[in-house]
Amino acid sequence: MTQTTPLESHKFKFKTSMRGVDVIQTVYALLIALGLRDVFAAFYTIFQQAPPDRSDNFLIALALFVNIILLSVRFFWVPRNFRRLYFETTFSEGFSGSKLRTWESSFNIFVILLHGLLHFLLCKQFEYFVFIATTYDLLATASFATYVYLHASLLIVNALWIIYTTWREDDLRKADAPEMLQAKPASRVWIRSNLLFALIALGPLVIFASCSSPLGSCLQAAYPESHWLSALPTSAYSIATLFSWVEPLLGSGHSRDFAIAWWAMAAFVINSLLDLGFTSSYYVLLEDYEEELTYARKV
Repeated sequence: MTQTTPLESHKFKFKTSMRGVDVIQTVYALLIALGLRDVFAAFYTIFQQAPPDRSDNFLIALALFVNIILLSVRFFWVPRNFRRLYFETTFSEGFSGSKLRTWESSFNIFVILLHGLLHFLLCKQFEYFVFIATTYDLLATASFATYVYLHASLLIVNALWIIYTTWREDDLRKADAPEMLQAKPASRVWIRSNLLFALIALGPLVIFASCSSPLGSCLQAAYPESHWLSALPTSAYSIATLFSWVEPLLGSGHSRDFAIAWWAMAAFVINSLLDLGFTSSYYVLLEDYEEELTYARKV
């Protein structure tokens, strides 16, 4: 009798990848798009009602609009930091799974959504400024102060999160890691630039928001007692002093509110231009990971 050899069984292939981060990116991008929709609609309203040669509000709205667009271009790729962290941890495990703890993954997703929330609130605050500007035709610090606080908060949250992700990458990185994972010059730029220009933008607002007196009186009210911290270059005292020197140039023929607004907008614009000028290529160079496992059924 002739024996027959069983046919080789079919092989089953399973792939594991980082495509789940793309879902997070999609949800985050939706939040960004919802906010930008309100920004474009609001700017169209003030463009119709406030010609550039008639209202200071139009100039401030234009500066706010430019800032939001630049910020959106930069922050559209926020989930990319989580992608890189996950790639780093997967590489450290020899492509057999991530060493990120469960709570860390949840924490990073929460921070990403927090970025989207702050950006959305920023866009809504722009819409509110346009409403105030077109309804009352006045410019007061209170009308744009919340925008500045939200923008600065977003920069600070982003900088602190990048500090955390950079620390985790350094902690997990192996000596034989590929060159693209060895250094993160872009992160160093983001951290320093975001923290520095957030402080610069907030300085005059903190000192002069509720004070219409000359610089000396406002500083005395804000700092009734001398403290060594006020001597730091990044203190509100030092920044407000610097602002007082350039205020005549920023607000020539205009109110202090106008000068404070332009100071903050200039700080945010410089922050975005430095970011885009030195690290824009980093946004489009993404690491990726995909692993294929083959299984054969027993004969």
